[in-house]
Amino acid sequence: MSPPPGPTPSTPPGEPDRGRVDPRFKRRWGLAVLLLGVGVVYGAFLEGGPSELDLAAEPDDTDLHATGDPEDARASSESGSESGFDPVTFVGAGPEIVELRIVEDQPAILRITHSGAAAFVVEAVDDRGVNDVVIDTVGEYEGTRPVNLGELVAAYRELDIRADGRWTIEVLPMASAERVEDGRASGRGDEVLLIDGGGPGWFSHDGQGDVTVEQYGDSVPPSGASIIDGSGVHDLAITVSDDAEALIITADGAWELAID
Repeated sequence: MSPPPGPTPSTPPGEPDRGRVDPRFKRRWGLAVLLLGVGVVYGAFLEGGPSELDLAAEPDDTDLHATGDPEDARASSESGSESGFDPVTFVGAGPEIVELRIVEDQPAILRITHSGAAAFVVEAVDDRGVNDVVIDTVGEYEGTRPVNLGELVAAYRELDIRADGRWTIEVLPMASAERVEDGRASGRGDEVLLIDGGGPGWFSHDGQGDVTVEQYGDSVPPSGASIIDGSGVHDLAITVSDDAEALIITADGAWELAID
């Protein structure tokens, strides 16, 4: 027979209830699990570094068209490097405007290429918004042009490029230009030459378009004076000033220079 119904036995006063979990124990256990989880995450962060855990990394604002100086092509001479500033290369296709800042607006050269078939124009824009033509040609191009050279130096801030093909523009200090060695130099197309001293000589050009040779120097009167300004084939006697420091050649064909 089953025992008669009666009151449910209760735990005597002062003794713990073996059938129940103390709520305070639950809270302590939950806190321990939480602290253990935080410790695991923090340890992984220290071991793997922010690159593995940071899912909201700061965006990279580097100009994807430029290599060299990531600060929008601000060529820096503050480090006092011998060359004047660090080279910067822009690469693109079609029309584009790129920011150009050369510290102290010092003389520089632009080595430029273009692989398109239509008009190719590069203009340097100063801080007044005035455009100076660097290149104005049609089709493929490869040559070197100066900026910030001469008595009236503009503070160029942008390069305005109009093209239909791929192009590259490398910004280099003037010291990187080709140098006249032993009074001789040769090349094809536009070029910037560094020279120590002048004298009589000759210049030949085997092309169909315009050809000019200009000389620059602090004591050349006037700086930028043309030695040659013509077109087509040339084989002419020239005289380069003894104070000339740079020769700027504009040509569409092969050329040779000799100074006695």
